[in-house]
Amino acid sequence: MKEKILIITSNKSKIKEISTILGEYGVETLAESIDIPEFRKDTLEDVSKQKAITAFSLLQKPLLVDDTGIFFEAFDEFPGVVTRFIFEKIGYEGILRLLEGKSRNAFYKSCITYIEKSNEPVIFTGEFHGTISEKPSLQEDPHFPYDSIFIPEGCSVPRIEQPLEKRIEGSHRRKALINFRDWYLSNSNR
Repeated sequence: MKEKILIITSNKSKIKEISTILGEYGVETLAESIDIPEFRKDTLEDVSKQKAITAFSLLQKPLLVDDTGIFFEAFDEFPGVVTRFIFEKIGYEGILRLLEGKSRNAFYKSCITYIEKSNEPVIFTGEFHGTISEKPSLQEDPHFPYDSIFIPEGCSVPRIEQPLEKRIEGSHRRKALINFRDWYLSNSNR
């Protein structure tokens, strides 16, 4: 019997999204919440990789880690690896003020890192482009606060106001997970 892949997160919204997307293709997952420090690295790929290595050293089981950030076109690689920190410090008001008079184009990026045995971690990425609204939606998800101000390309309302199925449909995480799934299912050891 195939071992289930552990999803390392305590974020219930991430667990549901990852399990749903991979489950559509018969990849079985199980959530595991462990304390992993927030690493200060330059890129999402580096953060995700370090989290995966740390989690694997503790659990010794196949696992994946997702690290996600939002990037504003007006600022190089920002907020990126400090997405959560920036929101906690300046909130919607500060973010919207920061973008006044600047490009409001933005994108989410997910880095899914998979590790098994003591192999080198493998990283899969996905991006989801859109713009930042002029004001936040009245709806909010505490796990994904940027969804209240992020309007996906081709849409007229913030991501939070779309049905969950629509939010997942073309998301950055889905794109990264599809890249992972294709690699995982085509690997000859499966």
